[in-house]
Amino acid sequence: MLHHAAQLIRPLLLSILIALALYVAAVAAGDARAVAAALARFTFWDIGLVLALSLVNYLLRFGRWHLYLLRQQIRVPLGSNLLIYVAGFALVTTPAKVGEVIRSGYLKQYHAVGYAQSLAALFADRLLDVAAVLLLALLGSLAFPEYRLVVGAIALLLLITLPLLHSPLLQNFLRHLASRLRRPALRRVAGQLLHLLAAAALLLRGHTLLLGLLLSLIAWFAEGFGFWWICQVLGLELSLSLAIGIYAVAMLAGAASMIPGGLGSTEAVMGVMLYALSGDLSLAVTATLLCRLATLWFAVLLGFAAIARLGVPNISPLCSGVIAPQRGETRSDK
Repeated sequence: MLHHAAQLIRPLLLSILIALALYVAAVAAGDARAVAAALARFTFWDIGLVLALSLVNYLLRFGRWHLYLLRQQIRVPLGSNLLIYVAGFALVTTPAKVGEVIRSGYLKQYHAVGYAQSLAALFADRLLDVAAVLLLALLGSLAFPEYRLVVGAIALLLLITLPLLHSPLLQNFLRHLASRLRRPALRRVAGQLLHLLAAAALLLRGHTLLLGLLLSLIAWFAEGFGFWWICQVLGLELSLSLAIGIYAVAMLAGAASMIPGGLGSTEAVMGVMLYALSGDLSLAVTATLLCRLATLWFAVLLGFAAIARLGVPNISPLCSGVIAPQRGETRSDK
């Protein structure tokens, strides 16, 4: 148990230290006194509203997660599944997003759910989040042409990925490659990955795809609205559509940077865009830091509260690339 806890805590502490260094540098650049004065404009009501909008985002995305499990004939009690989903936020700032993968560890440990099914839900979950944020980012890219390349590249990748998931040619090609592998262990892993892709394809078609995308759009719109409210309190005159677009472009830039949680890259893009519009560095820094505290770090805090309730799962099989192909099947987990 202590070893498993160390696996979770060490990367988190590193990400916190990096974030603190970045935020202290940003506050210093924006003039600490000016940033403090800007923060004083916020009432408890303002802070509560922004945090409530973040909670709306988390709950809607959880609803989609629960739907994905039901779609695969996996029935997990709602309360337990909510705790498991929220626990996944704990380590979103760590390499390879281990924090989100621990959902699979909990589902296997407490509900005998095969890794392939839960990882398929995670894959579909992340893909539709990117799709929704991409659509919202179009609003920001209209005002900032320099970010259109990032938005366009991610849109192209998404447009290629979805049809490929449903392509029989790709599935047959991957099966052929798997059959040519000489080592039994590699053939087993390849077969399990094929099973994962097939399960993900089931979640990304028809009504399930459309409902998942709709929930994702509303969820990310809610956080974008929270960012707009922060800007309004600070006196930054941005339209709602532009504020949501800036938020979404910054999120995409963070994802495209491949840095865990978009640490540094998301903040940099958001701050630069706000500064370009307002000309006030202290306000741009304040809005950026408040947004990240109310969205990213609020989620991390909730995630660790959920882990405290659930206990620390054994994520060793996941970290070593072992995926169980069927619910309740344990042979490949050992």
